[in-house]
Amino acid sequence: PFEGWLIFNQAAGYYEKFDGTTWAELATGGGGGGPSTVTTISDADTDLLDSHAGQYLRFTNAAAKTLTVQDDATEPLTAGAEFHLRNVGSSDLTLIEDTSVTINPPNGGTLVIPTGGTATLKRVAEDEFDLMGQVVAA
Repeated sequence: PFEGWLIFNQAAGYYEKFDGTTWAELATGGGGGGPSTVTTISDADTDLLDSHAGQYLRFTNAAAKTLTVQDDATEPLTAGAEFHLRNVGSSDLTLIEDTSVTINPPNGGTLVIPTGGTATLKRVAEDEFDLMGQVVAA
């Protein structure tokens, strides 16, 4: 095979892409009509992981919560990945930028998702993300 070739792994139900050396599951960013995994996060402090890409993350802790977006050197994230966030706990969810990470909030907004708020975090470049959705005003 040549780099960039795609196959559908019928047994596992996903596409794989050849990178020139190995086959790996094709990361789609979760947008496309297919079911996304619902993951409940009950911890007060969580690190964003590449395995969360395309998932619907529900933050349930009643206390103030943080989600740390680590730099690519610590936790490499898939290019173009999307992370869907829902704060169902009774206190705010704050996104924390690691050392070299930049998160661009919506116009007039912050990196804080209020109780009941829903947002999407989109990786737009290495260590840069756009946040879209319901956030606390600046």
